[in-house]
Amino acid sequence: MDYKKLPALDLNTINQVAFPEDHYFKEEQVKKQIVLHHTISDTLNSVISTWTEKPQHVATPFVISKDGTINQLFSSKYWAIHLFRNSSPFDKVGIPNGKTQRYIIEKQSIGIEILSWGGIYKGDGKTKKDFGHGEIILQNGKYYAIYGNILNLKDEQVLHIPEGFMGYYYFDKYTDQQLISIYKLLKYLCNRYNIDLKYNSDMWNLNKNALSGQNSIFTHVSMRGSEKSDCFPQPELIEMLKALK
Repeated sequence: MDYKKLPALDLNTINQVAFPEDHYFKEEQVKKQIVLHHTISDTLNSVISTWTEKPQHVATPFVISKDGTINQLFSSKYWAIHLFRNSSPFDKVGIPNGKTQRYIIEKQSIGIEILSWGGIYKGDGKTKKDFGHGEIILQNGKYYAIYGNILNLKDEQVLHIPEGFMGYYYFDKYTDQQLISIYKLLKYLCNRYNIDLKYNSDMWNLNKNALSGQNSIFTHVSMRGSEKSDCFPQPELIEMLKALK
C-alpha cells in the first residue's frame, strides 16, 4: 500500500454518532498523545452498549468499523476514561504520583478504537478450554473469541504469530480499509494537535515514555503492558505507522 498517495481525510465522510454527553467529559484539553485500541467485538452498537451501560465515563472519540468507516462519538478535544480505570502501572516504570499522572494521561490522549476481536483461539479438535461456562473441546479449524463464541473468520482474515503476543497466537486482523482510515485520521489529528508522527518501535511493550506523557502515538499495550493486547503488531499496521512520518 502506497499510503503517501492517499488523499487527505474528508471530514464529511466521518459518521457522527449520537453519544450521550454524560458518558464523556465535555472539557477541552491540550492533546499530546494518540492511543490505538481494539474493541474485542465486531459491531459499533456492541461497543456503545458496553460503554453506556456503566457510569464510569469510559469511551473513545473514534471507533473504526471493519469497512473503514470512521465513527465519531464526541469531539477529540474532550476526554473520557480509556486507559487505566483501576490499574496503575506507573510504579512499574519508576514514575511517582501515579494517581495524578493517570488523569494527566487520560486527559491529554485521544483514543482510537479499531473494531476487531483481537486475540482469538484456533481449535484443533483436541484442546480443551473453559470460557467460564464449563470446559469444551475447541472444534478443529474454528476460531473462538475470548468469550467462547465461534467466529465467522477465514484463515486469511487471521494473523498467526508463532512466538505469541501477550498470551495469544492468533488475532483477528485489522482490515485494509481500517488501516487506510486510521492513516488518514492520524495524519489529520497529528496535524491539528501538533502530535509527533514518528513510529515508536517500543509501543508494543509497557512504555515509560508513554506513561510519562511523551508527545507521540502509542498503543494500549504501551500504557498497560501485558494486561492488554491492543494493539497487536500486525505487519500491515506497522507498515502504515511507519508511512506516517
